[in-house]
Amino acid sequence: MTTMLFSILTFLHIPHLQYLSNLLYCANQNRDNRACCSHLGMSNPELGVGDRCLRMCNIAPSGDRVNSVEKEDLVCLSNWNVIMYCARGGLRTIN
Repeated sequence: MTTMLFSILTFLHIPHLQYLSNLLYCANQNRDNRACCSHLGMSNPELGVGDRCLRMCNIAPSGDRVNSVEKEDLVCLSNWNVIMYCARGGLRTIN
């Protein structure tokens, strides 16, 4: 499982798992982007993982952490583009 997971993460250009929470925290900038992720289908019943993927859209001290990755998380990670889109969409520019 570990070799297969590493191969999938490499293919999807997702960083090493030990840094996943840190990367998501940095990308989300302490913002709760679950509404965006949900709107874009990350909690769609067709994914078959319930609201599990939404935790990757709310990495903050008051939010969730991704301390381990389970088989069900591969569905979430295969939608990495949605997670990053919502993270970028939640950022504010300083003029």
